[in-house]
Amino acid sequence: MILAQRLPWLVLAGSSLIVLSALLYFLHYLIFRDPHHIAIYLLGDLAFLPLAVLMVTLILHRLLAVSFFTGGADEPLRPGGDAGD
Repeated sequence: MILAQRLPWLVLAGSSLIVLSALLYFLHYLIFRDPHHIAIYLLGDLAFLPLAVLMVTLILHRLLAVSFFTGGADEPLRPGGDAGD
């Protein structure tokens, strides 16, 4: 199954990004020593997350739809966003 083959890679990538984020927040704490500031911006980032996911999902959906309807990714998109005629 394709998902079973990719799952370890996805888990590793997701775990790596979470650890990197935690390390960056810890580095920020070591430099500025202000957990209140970090908590405020963490909540702000979490509040923006659903919007960011929505935007990325819509963009990927559009790219996949264009690729599907043009017969694949062999033909590059024009700068206007439309596939070649």
